[in-house]
Amino acid sequence: ILLFANPVSPTDSGYPMHHDSRSRDVGIQHNDFVSNRVGIRASNTTNLAITGNRFTGVDSLTVLRDTSGYRFADNTTLGAIALADTEPAAPRRAPDVAALPPLPGGIQPARSPIERRPRASIIVDEWGPYDWRSPKLWPADSTHAVPLHLRVLGPPGSWRVVARSGIASLSRTSGRMNDTIAVAPQRDSMGDWSLTLEYRGQATVSPRGEHHAAGEPVRFSYDHFEPSIQWTAGFFAWSDSTDPRTHAPAFAALLRAAPIATQHTSRLDYEGYGRLARGTPPDHVALEATGTVQLAPGSYTLRTISDDAVRVWVDGALVIDHWTPHESALDFASLAGGRHTLRVQYYQVDGWNELRLDIVRGTDRSPGTPSGT
Repeated sequence: ILLFANPVSPTDSGYPMHHDSRSRDVGIQHNDFVSNRVGIRASNTTNLAITGNRFTGVDSLTVLRDTSGYRFADNTTLGAIALADTEPAAPRRAPDVAALPPLPGGIQPARSPIERRPRASIIVDEWGPYDWRSPKLWPADSTHAVPLHLRVLGPPGSWRVVARSGIASLSRTSGRMNDTIAVAPQRDSMGDWSLTLEYRGQATVSPRGEHHAAGEPVRFSYDHFEPSIQWTAGFFAWSDSTDPRTHAPAFAALLRAAPIATQHTSRLDYEGYGRLARGTPPDHVALEATGTVQLAPGSYTLRTISDDAVRVWVDGALVIDHWTPHESALDFASLAGGRHTLRVQYYQVDGWNELRLDIVRGTDRSPGTPSGT
């Protein structure tokens, strides 16, 4: 059994932005582990309980990394000598689980082609884990690569391009599933382009539960929207006397002084346990960044993800104010089309640091958004 979570949330996936994707609160009970090199591996997992299992001829019962809240109790361990005399029994399910009827339309992994796919086939988007029952375009590398390589995923069949916008060239316009398409955006549309394909092949079921019969055309697409912003970010080291949590005036004065480092970047996207920038300390660091953005007419959302604290101003108005230290959290503010001046303040206390700012189409809200915006 393998439990894991990425210590760094993917920046090209919507799912972690709206769901708790941590590996936590897991119970492993009433299993037979027979002749395994390792019974249970866990990384970046919290609150793991391993109880009532039987390990027979297992070299290492558990291998844990960056895992806390661990409990191992009431398990039975048998050596390799007893293995020949031990007939592996079917897994013993708890009575309440054994009494549950099969889920109508559910997938039995052991009977599905999905079970034979490699680990690289695990894909999570804004809908959740991709089940390979419908066609999908998915980046093969960084979403910021130019050209961007898109994988054409889904059941066996064929595809063709039916619409494109803001694209200068494609490596191919038709083919078979599991192809890869290289997309080169137009120079003046680098931040806003889309590609739509049409699939024909087996019957499909979309993440929304929409069914299409075999041979019926099914359209699927990939949209890229990332308006150009040239940020100037200054970094500051704060101390007890300029602590933003307790000495707000002193911290404000610190941000008016010369930064210890300056960075010009097209994205505010920092996360990890290391330093935010060269020349900054790993802890007790702050950032102030400014930039401008030009948006076509329409409705947009300015979205941040932060740990420990963030504030954002748009055209001088405070629109996100989540200034109390917190774990990784999303905040949103509505944004109209036009030209806007943006200012971001952020501070990190210690440990994990995280700051990301995106502008997306449409509207959304969060508790960190001041009322009226």
